[in-house]
Amino acid sequence: MTKIIIEVAKVEPITKDWIVRYYDKKDKLISSHVIKDRTEHEAEEEAIADMPLECEDWTLVEKI
Repeated sequence: MTKIIIEVAKVEPITKDWIVRYYDKKDKLISSHVIKDRTEHEAEEEAIADMPLECEDWTLVEKI
């Protein structure tokens, strides 16, 4: 009988700084801020939680 050993390496998620921008219904920038040291998914969740009431659209881009 052959024994198979599988090793699983733990990979740490990549965190970055992100710029979130919020726009009103006329596509006018109403607010922006930096979200630091988060994965993209974490930054998206934080951006949604911070969204102003008058926001109609938003963007999230990596801060370079």
